[in-house]
Amino acid sequence: MQLRKDPAQLEAFPFTGRSLPRDLRSRVLSQTIISPDGCWLWTGLRKPNGYGQLFTIGSADKRSSLLAHRAAYELYFGPIPDGLQLDHLCRVRHCVNPAHLEPVTGQENTLRSPYTMASKWASRTHCGNGHEFTPENTRWKKRSDDPTKKFRRCRACEKQQRKNRRKAR
Repeated sequence: MQLRKDPAQLEAFPFTGRSLPRDLRSRVLSQTIISPDGCWLWTGLRKPNGYGQLFTIGSADKRSSLLAHRAAYELYFGPIPDGLQLDHLCRVRHCVNPAHLEPVTGQENTLRSPYTMASKWASRTHCGNGHEFTPENTRWKKRSDDPTKKFRRCRACEKQQRKNRRKAR
């Protein structure tokens, strides 16, 4: 895998001039290499979860931490809309290529990830007993801990459970 630093490719994105520290753009570019698949790989400090991290000196000489991919996105496209997160379309957490980042809701980001249990459960087409999740065989229930969220239950399995409970009496 041949990695390269191509300033012309890195400079191709427009700079929005958002109110981030002036040297931030050059710092982001200086700690980035380009992989053959187009990812801008962060070579600076990484958090244990794999995301790139950088520090800035803000007002009153306070040091603040920024996630590198968020800083890169904001430098090139402007502020991340309120209530949205950045989804790495390439699935590489230390990629800071703004073209690989998309603002999405937290739920969408979770469901897109191949690593979360929520996305694994949502992609299931059959229950644990092999019944298909069709509109007729699926019942959506509100969660007791958060009524705004729902989960699905197999009607055929619920029917069998009721039958078994009646027999046990």
